[in-house]
Amino acid sequence: MRVFVLAGAALAMGCACAALEAAPQKPFVIDDIYRQEDVGDSIRASPDGRYVALLIKRPVASEPGHHFIFTNDRSDVWLFDRKTQALRNLTQGAGDRADFWAPAWSPSGARLAMASTRKTSGGYSHVWVWDAHKDELTQLGDRYSGIDNDTFVNEHPEKLHWVSDSVLVFAAIQPGTRLSEPRTRRHLMADIAEKWAKSTAGVEPTAVTFDAGVVLDQKSLTHGEGYVACTVESQQCRDVSDAYVAQFLHDYFNATFIPSERGDVFAALSLDAVQLPDPVRPANGYSTSTYTLRVFDSTGPRVFPSLAKMKNVLPGSIHWSSDGQHVAFVGSFDAALNLSDPDICADMSRYGVFMLDVRSGALETLDTSGLKPLGPSIWGFHCRVRLNWLGNDRLMMAAEPSGWWLLKKGARPRKLTAQLDFVPDVLLETDAGRELVAVGKGNLWSLRADGSFRKLTDHPDQTKLSLSWTDREPIRGGSIRRLVYETHDRAPADAPATATPSTFYYFDVASGRESKLTTPGDDAHFQGFADSGDRQAVFRKNGRDGTSVWLSSPGAAAPTRILERNTFLKDIAEGEVKAFDYRSLDGQMLKGWVMLPVGAQPNKRYPLVTWVYQTEIQQERPFLSSIASINPLNLQPLASRGYAVLFPSMPGKVHEYRALTKGVLPAIDKLVEMGIADPQRLAVMGQSNGGYSTYGIISQTDRFKAAVAFAGMTDLTSIVLEFEGDYLAPAAPEMGYTVGRFDMLESRMQMGLPWSSQLYARNSPISYVDQIHTPLLQLHGDVDGVPLQQAQEFFTAMQRLGKRARLVQYMGDDHVFQSPANVNHSWQQVFAWLDEFMGALR
Repeated sequence: MRVFVLAGAALAMGCACAALEAAPQKPFVIDDIYRQEDVGDSIRASPDGRYVALLIKRPVASEPGHHFIFTNDRSDVWLFDRKTQALRNLTQGAGDRADFWAPAWSPSGARLAMASTRKTSGGYSHVWVWDAHKDELTQLGDRYSGIDNDTFVNEHPEKLHWVSDSVLVFAAIQPGTRLSEPRTRRHLMADIAEKWAKSTAGVEPTAVTFDAGVVLDQKSLTHGEGYVACTVESQQCRDVSDAYVAQFLHDYFNATFIPSERGDVFAALSLDAVQLPDPVRPANGYSTSTYTLRVFDSTGPRVFPSLAKMKNVLPGSIHWSSDGQHVAFVGSFDAALNLSDPDICADMSRYGVFMLDVRSGALETLDTSGLKPLGPSIWGFHCRVRLNWLGNDRLMMAAEPSGWWLLKKGARPRKLTAQLDFVPDVLLETDAGRELVAVGKGNLWSLRADGSFRKLTDHPDQTKLSLSWTDREPIRGGSIRRLVYETHDRAPADAPATATPSTFYYFDVASGRESKLTTPGDDAHFQGFADSGDRQAVFRKNGRDGTSVWLSSPGAAAPTRILERNTFLKDIAEGEVKAFDYRSLDGQMLKGWVMLPVGAQPNKRYPLVTWVYQTEIQQERPFLSSIASINPLNLQPLASRGYAVLFPSMPGKVHEYRALTKGVLPAIDKLVEMGIADPQRLAVMGQSNGGYSTYGIISQTDRFKAAVAFAGMTDLTSIVLEFEGDYLAPAAPEMGYTVGRFDMLESRMQMGLPWSSQLYARNSPISYVDQIHTPLLQLHGDVDGVPLQQAQEFFTAMQRLGKRARLVQYMGDDHVFQSPANVNHSWQQVFAWLDEFMGALR
């Protein structure tokens, strides 16, 4: 009887399990992104190896009025204790809606600093410090931090720098200072609302003034910002430098604040003036800023008369020597020289590479005759001069004639890489300047100063190899002793299209030994390395199983999971995503991706939405195709409604109108050939440059039944003269936002001046609006960096021509919509539009 009962119970349990397994999954809806906790990139292992600090954002759904996704709103710092295996929320920000970000460990790991909005208002933040021995979290001093809350730039590792376990140096704002521009986009919105309220009250003026024909000097640009050194025990802070740049955007150049490897001396870029654009020659709007070099320590500034005549320092060029006694940079004595002008970048006779001795103040000019920088500009904003130290008296520079060159005081440049048959992507000092580690041809190499070399790893030449971590940051000086690198195996040209998983290796330079790092899966992302104790790599994994963080020791059989979030995603259906190969209209071999509808059946054709973005060349799985993507433009809701979604490659330059279709139309043809796409039910959709792409494509083809354009440019002639929609945003006056479009179109796109060039009209979709026959939905925010007038102009033209169009303006919203209500409303508009012109599906 017992046997029969147990067997019956087991059978019943098996049936129940089968029923549970067969339970249908829920469709993905846009509200699912607002249910997710976001594990950010600020994952920091303590120097002693005991703790891992993680940044985790509370779900938007828990604080709907605190909803900005691309900031650190709702962020808390969590701690994982490797000794006790416990994970806890250290900051508990939900109680007072406080945000915490930019965690930074002290040298011993005894203290953890971070920025926080706790006990502040108006967009400011203080610095808070957690003491591991006391287990206490306290505010440090009364200075506001100058650390931006924007997630695009806050991962720079030197936001908060510990000189010792007691002294912290950071960018700060004087108490009582009222900034002329908001610190975050959320506070930009609040500032605009405040101005409208004041205008309604009629008591205070709400004027915003702009001047032309004058130079903005540092005094008019600085609003009480600088650097301070604060002592934890005394809670006292002292000013150590008046160096000032708006960190937003400048941090992309990795150029604002560079400590030496020893950590006791600092070099900082300081905005000196915003110059006038050249009235004749093409000018780069962002490059009209000039910068000076500030050197200081925790006691105050170091003043060098030798720097007095240095009028402009190139962002991204500051590098410390290994001993911390010399700093190298690229600069010019000519205040009128625009270091971002492409012609100037190629002519090093107009500027130079300099070496400053921070003990004596001596400034040496190194001979670079016959050389020009090798490498692209940084975002097209600034020249990119790639430097690294070799010992404490020599520099290495990547330059034409193609290679790396050795620069030394009193000597002509000498080519270091003459014996190599390739130019290393990276060249790093190791072994106290006697040996170098080079990256190139899919491997690591050892290169000596005499030019001799040997191979350190054994990968095929076609392997794509990149450094993920080094135990010394090259711009801070110091010999590299250990590193982590990542490899991608390049598939043969005739192999089926697929994503190529990464393999990670830990490499000890001195011994030459390497160990593979076991990852939790092909979609795992390397986040950092704890270089102490048993050494641990940190990986983050995002996918349909949720978000998890893992630790992996070199050579270990399996990683250890320390955090798991968003497991509800397992119960949500996700459209399958596949890669495929095809040829462009001009014969170029390209890769595309297709997201199939949820529950897609073989041999059945589906309506297709093509997501476009000019210049995007597809390689890895598109970010917006995953249900784990915390982005309002997540495209999985389309798969839930029965649409297939195409992500084509789109070769060509930005705003190259005639190139828009050459990667798109053959990708659609390929999906029709594969039996996936219904050729009679095609739509096109895109955002930002993808919005421009959408406008341009439907003026060149009638293949689409419907089109949707988010936040797109339509008229290059007008946009080049318009203020950017967020011209009151952080760093607007400093970075030249009022002439920002000149930077992109006049200089980088080489279109010339709009009143004397036909290229603007030739590449503007508005010039071809009369050729459009596709019904068009336009979605645009009024605080968008792309001015709302661009959408209004195109809609007016469509209306005048009697063509089917709808414009939906979202008041108070951004380039990517942030308000959850607006995001949901915009998607309902998209679904209704597609249903109307492609036929309701589900």
